[in-house]
This record gives sequence, C-alpha cells and structure tokens, in this order.
Amino acid sequence: MQKRKVIKEKVIMKDRVEFEHKRQGKLIQEGDVDDNRELRRNYEGEKQEERITLKTQFEDFRGDKRARELQVAQRFAGHLNDKCKKDYEAKDKEYQDVDVEAISCSDPKDKLLLQITMADYEPWGKLADSSSFQRHVQDLEQEHRSILKQAIQSKKNKLSIQQRAKLILLLDGRTYFKPEELENFKLREAEFLQTSGFLEIWYVGDSFAPIRLFPLKSVERMEE
Repeated sequence: MQKRKVIKEKVIMKDRVEFEHKRQGKLIQEGDVDDNRELRRNYEGEKQEERITLKTQFEDFRGDKRARELQVAQRFAGHLNDKCKKDYEAKDKEYQDVDVEAISCSDPKDKLLLQITMADYEPWGKLADSSSFQRHVQDLEQEHRSILKQAIQSKKNKLSIQQRAKLILLLDGRTYFKPEELENFKLREAEFLQTSGFLEIWYVGDSFAPIRLFPLKSVERMEE
C-alpha cells in the first residue's frame, strides 16, 4: 500500500512594517504595510475609519468556495502539524454537516471534522471587485467583535447542538483583524463562545498563525 504524501504547510508571518501616529500623546492612526496590502485605521473624527488596499491581485474564491475552504483547512492542519508533531491533511468531506476533514496520514482514525465560514464577508467580497475597502464606524474593535459573533451565531443557527459538539469551527479571517483584538474578543466573549456549542473555534488568517478562540484552555493535542 502506497503511503500518502504528507502536506505540511508552514504558517509564516509575512515581513511587514507596522506604524502608528500620535498627536499630543494620543493615537490618531495606526496600520501596517506589506507586499500584498496596506491597512490603515484612523481614529480622528466622529467615526473611526478602516481602509484596506490591496497591492497585488486578489485571489477571488467566490466562484470556487471549495478551493478556499480547503486552503483554510490546510493552513489550520499545517499549524497543528508544526505545533503538535502531527501529520494532518485536509480532505474532502464525507458527512453532510462537515465542510472538510483533517485526517492523520499515519492514523486515518484520527480525524478532525471542520466547519468553515467567513469571519467577515463584506470586505472580502468588495476587495475581489475593486481592490479597496473602507468601513466607517463608531468603534472599530467593538464592530469587529460584533462581526465575529455574527459569523459564529450564523453557523450555530444552521446546526443542531449534536452536530456542533463534534465540529471545529474555522473562521476564515484573512488579514482584517489584529491578533490583539482576537485575544480581547475571546476573553470578553468567553460565555458566548462557550454556549455556541462547538468543540473548538479558531480564527485562521493569512498573515499570522491560527488563533484558538475557544476553549481558552489548551486542548489535549496542543503542546503549549
């Protein structure tokens, strides 16, 4: 029997320049720039502004949802492989309520059942069309918390408690939320995350390693 090839995707932080501008000790603008995009957050005025500008061609997965789901799943599997010395590989689903399976190449009985959803669809869809996106809100961090909760709640509403209990929910985040925001989110919304009923919830972005939102404590396979 031929042994299956192990795909081990390394999650590497892209080189980027972070910046912040202050006036009289007060933060008025912050952001970061890398080879792919520029992100600026402005805090002056009545409403805060978030602006994302892409510098390279955007990979539009709207016409191929499966391709993006598999990419997100493999990024998550690659993170576990590096962190836990595992050999998970993302595979097409076998169950109706599962988007992708992460199966151990050395032990096929070791399976992770994954549900995948966009953490924030609005900028993702607009960037595919125009390579730029702007959002004006009263409080960006509060808005991001609301967006994340909506994404999780939407999946919760579509699945029974029995289904959710065996699923790992992956939020396809790309680059729009800061790690600090996610750390604050999982602490402030701990009760909401626990009552969502999912086995685990992770945020999987493109420019930093996946972040576990729930449970707060390390799960058995993780070496932390």
